[in-house]
Amino acid sequence: MRQFYKLLILFFIALTVLTKAQVSNPSFETWADKKPELWNVSNYLNLAAPVTKSTESHSGSFAVKGEVVGASTTSGDVFVPVINSIPAFDSFPNPQKYASMELYYKFHPEGGDVFVVTVLMYNEQTLLGGGAVKLYDGTTSYTKLSLPIEYFFEGVPNYCTVIIGARNEDDATVGNLGTWFLVDDISFGGTTGVDDNNNNLPEGFALEQNYPNPFNPSTTIEFSLPASEKVSLKIYNLLGQEVATLFNGKEMSAGSHRVNWNADNFANGTYLYSLTSGNYSVTQKMILLK
Repeated sequence: MRQFYKLLILFFIALTVLTKAQVSNPSFETWADKKPELWNVSNYLNLAAPVTKSTESHSGSFAVKGEVVGASTTSGDVFVPVINSIPAFDSFPNPQKYASMELYYKFHPEGGDVFVVTVLMYNEQTLLGGGAVKLYDGTTSYTKLSLPIEYFFEGVPNYCTVIIGARNEDDATVGNLGTWFLVDDISFGGTTGVDDNNNNLPEGFALEQNYPNPFNPSTTIEFSLPASEKVSLKIYNLLGQEVATLFNGKEMSAGSHRVNWNADNFANGTYLYSLTSGNYSVTQKMILLK
């Protein structure tokens, strides 16, 4: 079963590489054949249905529910929920280099199961970047997840795929019965300033490459603002988890600013730092090398 689950994920990813566009039906309002339209689901004919429609929505009438379930037979097999967006041409008529993906979710884990969200951004068949997050803690009310998107190559994506699921990290366990999640209202926010050709940011709004880079254990981050405004500067790991907040909603004057981040207590690796103000967001990556 564990190997089957991995093959299922690889199949979903391979399927989206052959199509063009971005995620549609993001609020799971339209359903057909017991699944959300324009989404693949890990339901198995009459054997098990880990993915179902729920009226416990964040907005609108419906949300999607994923649950670890047992087979309808006496086989004792356990099936985990996976949903994967099928791109559609008209979902995003104006492709952009989005800085983050947002959604609302509830999660109830059993036995150490985790909630996993992945977004992959493509231009034609070239993977430009993406983001992923693995969540361990449950939440009984709808919680907003903001997942930063990191771009490894230049170019503007013209479609993406979103993969959402729940499973166990232990290779000996697929998942635990009773684990479930609800997801609703997927959207994309901000634009990233990784490429020099990004014209969506106001003049004077810029996030520079940190220096030194790689760094150990501290680095300097510089940015500029076109006017006095409230800004946030946060650090994320490559799973999309926020690991540090340098400031959040701080009123700052127009002009150039400089801040130092000391990562003495952090592990080696690549991190993302994201500057956000209103509807604008710029993300850069940096490397901690001790």
